[in-house]
Amino acid sequence: MEGLIAQERILGADNINVSHPIIYKRAVYADNMEFEQYIKLWLHALHLRQKSNRNTHKDLQFAQVFSQMTHLNETVKAPDIEYLQLIHFDPRTREGFTLLQLAVNSNTPVDDFHTNDLLLDCGAEVNAVDNEENSALHIIVQYNRPISDFLTLHSIIIILVEAGTHTDMTNKQNKTPLEKKSSWGI
Repeated sequence: MEGLIAQERILGADNINVSHPIIYKRAVYADNMEFEQYIKLWLHALHLRQKSNRNTHKDLQFAQVFSQMTHLNETVKAPDIEYLQLIHFDPRTREGFTLLQLAVNSNTPVDDFHTNDLLLDCGAEVNAVDNEENSALHIIVQYNRPISDFLTLHSIIIILVEAGTHTDMTNKQNKTPLEKKSSWGI
C-alpha cells in the first residue's frame, strides 16, 4: 500500500500510470477475499479517474466482487459502508448507462446476475434511463447472449418489476420494453 501512495505522490494523481498498479493490487485483494481493502482501493481508483475526467468503465466491475461477497455470506452493511454511497452519486458511462443498466447488459462482463438484486437493495434507481431513454428493463429484454438458465433471466425481469420499474415507460424510439424485446420472448 505504501508503494502505491508513494507512486501517486511522485507521479501525481492525474497521471494515467497511477491507476494500473491500484487495479492490480485490488485484484489481489479480491482474490484473497480481503474485501475491505479491495473496496477502499476501488473507491480511490474511481475517484482518481473521475477527478481526471477519464473513462471509469473498468472501475464498474466492482459489481462482481460485491456479488462474490454476498455468495460467500460476507456482510454487506448498506448503512455502515461508505462505498455504497457510490450508487447515490449515480455514476454513468458516456452512453448514460447506470450501474444497474450495466449489470443487466449482455455486453458487460458481469459473471453473476445476483448483482442486480444487490444494486437495487443498495438504492439503485430502477427507472433511471440512459441517453436513449432506455431503462434497465428495456436493456434486459434485449439480452442476446446465450445463457444456460432462462429462469435466471426471467427472475431478473421479475426483480426489476417488483422493484417498481415502469413496464409502460417509452424510450426515444417511443418503444416500451415489451416492444423492444428480443426473439426469446417474455
